Amino acid sequence: MVLSAMLLSACTELKLWAVNAPLNLSDAQIQSDIVFDLDNNLKLDIYFPKNIKKELPLIVFFYGGSWQEGKKEDYKFVAAHFVERGYAVAIPNYRKYPEVTFPNFIHDNARAVAWLHHNAHQYNIDVKKTTLMGHSAGAFNGALLTYNNAYLRQEGVDAQNITGFVGLSGPYAFTPEADDIKAVFAPPSNYPAMQIPDFVATGAPPALLLQGSQDKIVGGFNTTRLEKALRDNDVPVTVHRYLDMGHVDTIAALTWVKKGKSTLVEDIDKFLMGDM
Repeated sequence: MVLSAMLLSACTELKLWAVNAPLNLSDAQIQSDIVFDLDNNLKLDIYFPKNIKKELPLIVFFYGGSWQEGKKEDYKFVAAHFVERGYAVAIPNYRKYPEVTFPNFIHDNARAVAWLHHNAHQYNIDVKKTTLMGHSAGAFNGALLTYNNAYLRQEGVDAQNITGFVGLSGPYAFTPEADDIKAVFAPPSNYPAMQIPDFVATGAPPALLLQGSQDKIVGGFNTTRLEKALRDNDVPVTVHRYLDMGHVDTIAALTWVKKGKSTLVEDIDKFLMGDM
C-alpha cells in the first residue's frame, strides 16, 4: 500500500464545491460553526431534520484528506443524504499535520463526540444511538475511536453509546511508508498505537466496512485485517467490496452525481437500520 501525497490529491478530486452547490437542504436545520474545543478553536456543524419531535439517532462523520487537509463544509452532501433518512449528522473539523501529529487529531475527534453527547439535549439527539463514520483518513479516525475506547473514556463518553462504525476505504492496519505519512505518525514508537485490529475486543460495536476493489491508494488488506479481528472477537461485521470502485468512488457514491449507480448507499442504509 502507498499512502502518500496521492491520497491527499485523491480526496480532493471530487471537486466538492460542485457536488455541494446544488444541494437542497430546505428540509434540514443547520447549526454551523459550533465551537467544541475553545482552546484550539475547533468547530463542528450539525444537520438535522425539521419538525421532528422524537429523539434522533446521531451520525458523526469524519472526513479524509491524508490527515493533512479537508474541512467540514466540503461534506454537506453526506449530511444531506442521512438527514433525509431521519438522522442528526455532525461533521467536526480537526487539527492536521503539520500543526499536529498523531494522536492529537484523534483526541480532537474524541472531544467532538464528547461535546455532542454532553449537549445532545439541545438538538433532540439520542446519544445512545451514535454511529461513527468516515472515509479514508477519517475512517481510520472513526475506527480508532470505536475500537480503542480509551480516547472517548478520557473525554467522559460512555463507549456503550457507540452503536456502530461505518468505514469507507479506511487504512486500518498499515505502517507508514511515504515520508509525509511517516511525519504524521512519527516517531515509529507510535506505530503500534495505530494498528486498529489490535484493539478490537469482544462486545465492541458492529462494523460495516466498504472497500473499492480498484483502490490503488489504500490496500484492501486493511479491510481484511480489521474484518478478521472483528470476527475473531465475535463482533458483527459486514463487508462489501465493490468491483468497479476506486478510493474516491466510495465517498462519491453519496453524492447526487453518483447516487443510485451502486448498492453502496443502500448497504449503508441497511446497516444503520440494523439489517446487516
